[in-house]
Amino acid sequence: MYCKPEHVLLIPDGNRRYAKKFNLDLNDAYVCGASKITDTISWILDIGDSKQLTVYGLAYENIAHRNSEELDPIVDAWSNEFIRWSRLPLVHDLKINITIRGECDTLSTKFQRAKNMVESATRGYNNKNLVILIGYSGRREILSLFSKSFDGFVDEKAILRNMTVNNPIDLVIRTSNTLRLSDCPLFQISYAEFIFIEKYFPELNRDDILSIYDRFNTIERNFGS
Repeated sequence: MYCKPEHVLLIPDGNRRYAKKFNLDLNDAYVCGASKITDTISWILDIGDSKQLTVYGLAYENIAHRNSEELDPIVDAWSNEFIRWSRLPLVHDLKINITIRGECDTLSTKFQRAKNMVESATRGYNNKNLVILIGYSGRREILSLFSKSFDGFVDEKAILRNMTVNNPIDLVIRTSNTLRLSDCPLFQISYAEFIFIEKYFPELNRDDILSIYDRFNTIERNFGS
């Protein structure tokens, strides 16, 4: 069956290597990376017409183990993009519901305000979905399921309803040619297609995404049948 990916997971890797390659200040590289997410929203949700884009923005382990000098610029860059998205015409024209999910309650006051701002501004929308994972761990999510009480028969739908990312992922895109999953959503990628590209994330462009979609559309997905 040939079709577009309804749900895309993006792992935007390579900001630090991009900074080193072009001799940039690391803070500037994170700003470039966060800004590129805004472009990618258009390429995937508008031009690509996918229903949902999930971005693995910051892993739980990053928050747990990086010092404030490394972490603060990333969090600040995300905060600024959230504020920007709350007013972005593209978001409101496409009626994109934006949610930030993960263990991020310990991050800065600015981050919490920006998170609340963009979620409040888009809460009534349901045409498209943009999920940003901040402080997320696929392993921790699966482990947390063991502490939940399920009544009666438990199937895939019941599991997904209790997960941070609560629908299956069709396509995983990872930049910088790093061939690993890095604790991304694990249960949800069971039948996902994986496309790794060599460019660092800030170098990603519209043609790259169109090429990825063309490649996806050549794959016959039979889900084990």
